Amino acid sequence: MALTIGNFDGVHRGHQAMVTMLKEAAQRRGLPVCVLTFEPHPREFLFPRNAPLRLTNSLAKAALLANAGVDRLYVCPFDVHMASMPAELFVSRVLVSRLGVSWLLVGDDFRFGDERRGDLALLHRMGQTFGFEVESMPTVNVNGERVSSTAVREAWAQDDAARMATLLGRPQLL
Repeated sequence: MALTIGNFDGVHRGHQAMVTMLKEAAQRRGLPVCVLTFEPHPREFLFPRNAPLRLTNSLAKAALLANAGVDRLYVCPFDVHMASMPAELFVSRVLVSRLGVSWLLVGDDFRFGDERRGDLALLHRMGQTFGFEVESMPTVNVNGERVSSTAVREAWAQDDAARMATLLGRPQLL
């Protein structure tokens, strides 16, 4: 499977670009297009008082990802076990044993595992060990602004519908 990992809150233009890159790689390799996300959002679990407002609920996120061409959406429960799992164990147990990843796409600033110790370098090393490829995608900018769920939330808080639409790549949230 060709896989990407993330929260995909809002499924904004950065997420859409990631899914496009994932689909292209999957097609070249004859693999299904797959996304792994977490429920609840890790920040909701780890910092419930400071968790960001969600841009999309789980059903809306699933619909947006399906419309973008994702074949399979895996939703991993984010709990105390997942929060404390070492990055190496996440790769070997979740990505390799359970999902059978062949090709993995992550953002260039992707961090994961216990205390966010896992990074792109670790994924590359473990990919060599377990036989999967890893690629990273650079940040997407629109009109000089980094596209992120945080930026969309800021536009929402400022009631800036035009900026939201630009960042989301569509006129409104579902």
